[in-house]
Amino acid sequence: IGTPETVRGFTRDDLAGYIGRHYVPNRLVISVAGRARHADVVKRVEQMLAGFDRAPADMDRQPAGDYAPQAIEETTPAQQAHLVLGTRGIGALDDRRPALSVLNTILGGGMSSRLNQNIREKYGWCYSVYSFVNLQKESGDLGVYIGTDPSRVDRSRQLIQRELDKLASTPVSARMLSRAKQQLKGSVVMGLESTSNRMQRLGRVELMYDELVPIDSAIAEIDAVTAEDVRSVAETLFAADRMSSVVLLPSE
Repeated sequence: IGTPETVRGFTRDDLAGYIGRHYVPNRLVISVAGRARHADVVKRVEQMLAGFDRAPADMDRQPAGDYAPQAIEETTPAQQAHLVLGTRGIGALDDRRPALSVLNTILGGGMSSRLNQNIREKYGWCYSVYSFVNLQKESGDLGVYIGTDPSRVDRSRQLIQRELDKLASTPVSARMLSRAKQQLKGSVVMGLESTSNRMQRLGRVELMYDELVPIDSAIAEIDAVTAEDVRSVAETLFAADRMSSVVLLPSE
């Protein structure tokens, strides 16, 4: 949640003031899943929020600042090296979001992904390697993580960049595209078996899109992604001059 300096730097009044400005009823989404009656939920929420100020609150949304790639290397008391290559991504409202989800699945989403097959299985250089995507409403980030031996950091970086370049230059095969789509759709549907996942999804889509996005629509968006869509978004986001890196090396 911050550095020792920033954590020590705020007071109780600072914290209470922040909560009072931001955690107010007209900025909250109450999401409920499970065996519950809507009328009962509304009644209970009204009781819980009765003492809160209902005055409109300013969202004070800040636009994303300028992005400049950085390379950071530090030492830490650990037994292996940690490397992250990443860059600024796209927002949840971007039309390329489904293609990015498919891309992320192909690149580093599971044991059959390119990163796992070509770094972990082929070379045996790591136990954990994966890609990640974080979507906010108007911005986001994406990247690749690997934990490896310090002597293999530079070579691992080259292998990761090679996979990024391949995705950006050559459309994936129809078989690989189909497999990634099936995996992605499967994870969406399987997630519905968890009540907490349903609750979080309802709240997230309300915050992001101001409306409920049916599962059928989400599945259709995935099905509509083409190999060229995947290549195009990779070409845009994985350009070498956009990538930042962070390396944590063992101090001993």
